Amino acid sequence: MECSLLLETSPKLNTILHVAASSGHDELVKVILQTKGCQEHVRKKNSTDNLALHVAASVGHLPIVKLLLSYYQQLEEPRYFGQLREQNKEGNTPLHVALINKYQNVDLKMKRKYHEVASFLVEMDPEVSYFQVNEASKSPLYMVAEAQEMSNF
Repeated sequence: MECSLLLETSPKLNTILHVAASSGHDELVKVILQTKGCQEHVRKKNSTDNLALHVAASVGHLPIVKLLLSYYQQLEEPRYFGQLREQNKEGNTPLHVALINKYQNVDLKMKRKYHEVASFLVEMDPEVSYFQVNEASKSPLYMVAEAQEMSNF
Protein backbone atom coordinates (compact mmCIF):
# COMPACT_ATOMS: atom_id res chain seq x y z
CA MET A 1 0.00 0.00 0.00
CA GLU A 2 1.25 3.47 -0.84
CA CYS A 3 1.08 6.25 1.68
CA SER A 4 0.69 9.34 -0.54
CA LEU A 5 -2.97 10.01 0.32
CA LEU A 6 -2.36 9.01 3.92
CA LEU A 7 0.19 11.82 4.29
CA GLU A 8 -2.52 14.47 4.16
CA THR A 9 -3.30 16.38 7.36
CA SER A 10 -6.46 18.05 8.58
CA PRO A 11 -6.68 21.84 9.13
CA LYS A 12 -5.70 21.12 12.76
CA LEU A 13 -2.68 19.15 11.51
CA ASN A 14 -4.08 15.77 12.53
CA THR A 15 -2.61 12.91 10.54
CA ILE A 16 -4.47 9.73 9.66
CA LEU A 17 -2.71 8.20 12.69
CA HIS A 18 -4.17 10.88 15.01
CA VAL A 19 -7.64 10.19 13.59
CA ALA A 20 -7.28 6.41 13.87
CA ALA A 21 -5.99 6.73 17.45
CA SER A 22 -8.88 8.98 18.48
CA SER A 23 -11.43 6.63 16.94
CA GLY A 24 -10.02 3.42 18.39
CA HIS A 25 -9.23 1.81 15.03
CA ASP A 26 -6.55 -0.65 16.14
CA GLU A 27 -6.31 -2.37 12.76
CA LEU A 28 -5.91 0.92 10.88
CA VAL A 29 -3.16 1.96 13.30
CA LYS A 30 -1.36 -1.33 12.54
CA VAL A 31 -1.67 -0.74 8.78
CA ILE A 32 -0.37 2.82 9.08
CA LEU A 33 2.62 1.69 11.13
CA GLN A 34 3.41 -1.00 8.54
CA THR A 35 3.01 1.25 5.49
CA LYS A 36 6.24 2.56 4.02
CA GLY A 37 6.38 6.33 4.32
CA CYS A 38 3.62 6.53 6.92
CA GLN A 39 5.75 5.59 9.90
CA GLU A 40 6.80 9.22 10.26
CA HIS A 41 3.29 9.92 11.56
CA VAL A 42 4.32 8.59 14.98
CA ARG A 43 6.48 11.68 15.50
CA LYS A 44 4.12 14.25 14.00
CA LYS A 45 2.31 16.65 16.27
CA ASN A 46 -1.02 18.28 15.56
CA SER A 47 -1.87 21.97 16.09
CA THR A 48 -1.95 21.50 19.88
CA ASP A 49 1.36 19.59 19.81
CA ASN A 50 -0.30 16.26 20.56
CA LEU A 51 1.29 13.10 19.22
CA ALA A 52 -0.98 10.19 18.29
CA LEU A 53 0.06 8.78 21.69
CA HIS A 54 -1.47 11.81 23.46
CA VAL A 55 -4.65 11.34 21.44
CA ALA A 56 -4.93 7.61 22.24
CA ALA A 57 -4.33 8.32 25.94
CA SER A 58 -6.89 11.14 25.91
CA VAL A 59 -9.64 8.80 24.76
CA GLY A 60 -8.58 5.81 26.88
CA HIS A 61 -7.59 3.45 24.04
CA LEU A 62 -5.08 1.18 25.80
CA PRO A 63 -4.62 -1.20 22.83
CA ILE A 64 -3.55 1.71 20.62
CA VAL A 65 -1.30 3.13 23.35
CA LYS A 66 0.38 -0.30 23.50
CA LEU A 67 0.68 -0.51 19.70
CA LEU A 68 2.31 2.91 19.51
CA LEU A 69 4.73 2.21 22.35
CA SER A 70 5.63 -1.14 20.82
CA TYR A 71 6.37 0.65 17.57
CA TYR A 72 8.46 3.31 19.34
CA GLN A 73 10.51 0.50 20.87
CA GLN A 74 11.35 -0.76 17.37
CA LEU A 75 12.61 2.62 16.17
CA GLU A 76 16.32 3.36 15.93
CA GLU A 77 16.53 4.56 19.52
CA PRO A 78 16.34 1.64 21.95
CA ARG A 79 14.64 3.76 24.62
CA TYR A 80 11.25 5.22 23.84
CA PHE A 81 10.90 7.44 26.89
CA GLY A 82 11.03 10.50 24.68
CA GLN A 83 7.51 9.81 23.43
CA LEU A 84 6.20 9.16 26.94
CA ARG A 85 7.68 12.44 28.13
CA GLU A 86 6.71 14.50 25.08
CA GLN A 87 4.67 17.54 26.09
CA ASN A 88 1.88 19.28 24.20
CA LYS A 89 1.22 23.04 24.17
CA GLU A 90 -0.23 22.87 27.69
CA GLY A 91 2.84 21.00 28.88
CA ASN A 92 0.90 17.76 29.27
CA THR A 93 2.49 14.37 28.65
CA PRO A 94 0.30 11.44 27.54
CA LEU A 95 0.05 10.50 31.24
CA HIS A 96 -1.19 13.99 32.18
CA VAL A 97 -3.82 13.75 29.45
CA ALA A 98 -5.08 10.34 30.62
CA LEU A 99 -5.31 11.56 34.22
CA ILE A 100 -7.05 14.82 33.30
CA ASN A 101 -9.72 12.86 31.45
CA LYS A 102 -9.98 10.28 34.23
CA TYR A 103 -10.68 12.89 36.87
CA GLN A 104 -13.04 14.95 34.69
CA ASN A 105 -15.10 11.96 33.57
CA VAL A 106 -18.10 10.76 35.56
CA ASP A 107 -18.66 7.54 33.59
CA LEU A 108 -17.14 4.72 35.66
CA LYS A 109 -16.38 2.61 32.57
CA MET A 110 -14.39 5.47 31.05
CA LYS A 111 -12.66 6.20 34.37
CA ARG A 112 -11.51 2.58 34.38
CA LYS A 113 -10.15 2.90 30.82
CA TYR A 114 -8.20 6.04 31.69
CA HIS A 115 -6.90 4.36 34.84
CA GLU A 116 -5.66 1.39 32.77
CA VAL A 117 -3.89 3.71 30.31
CA ALA A 118 -2.32 5.74 33.13
CA SER A 119 -1.17 2.60 34.97
CA PHE A 120 0.39 1.21 31.81
CA LEU A 121 2.23 4.46 31.06
CA VAL A 122 3.64 4.57 34.60
CA GLU A 123 4.65 0.92 34.31
CA MET A 124 6.56 1.74 31.11
CA ASP A 125 8.33 4.75 32.66
CA PRO A 126 7.79 5.30 36.40
CA GLU A 127 9.68 8.61 36.29
CA VAL A 128 7.04 10.11 34.00
CA SER A 129 4.72 10.35 37.03
CA TYR A 130 6.87 12.95 38.77
CA PHE A 131 9.52 13.96 36.23
CA GLN A 132 7.65 16.66 34.32
CA VAL A 133 5.19 19.34 35.27
CA ASN A 134 2.70 20.93 32.90
CA GLU A 135 1.90 24.62 32.36
CA ALA A 136 -0.18 24.51 35.56
CA SER A 137 2.99 23.36 37.41
CA LYS A 138 1.46 19.95 38.14
CA SER A 139 3.16 16.61 37.78
CA PRO A 140 0.96 13.55 37.18
CA LEU A 141 1.72 12.44 40.75
CA TYR A 142 0.53 15.82 42.05
CA MET A 143 -2.67 15.47 40.01
CA VAL A 144 -3.40 12.07 41.57
CA ALA A 145 -2.81 13.43 45.09
CA GLU A 146 -4.99 16.45 44.34
CA ALA A 147 -7.82 14.25 43.03
CA GLN A 148 -7.60 12.01 46.10
CA GLU A 149 -7.76 15.07 48.35
CA MET A 150 -10.84 16.37 46.53
CA SER A 151 -12.60 12.99 46.81
CA ASN A 152 -12.26 13.14 50.60
CA PHE A 153 -14.53 16.19 50.81
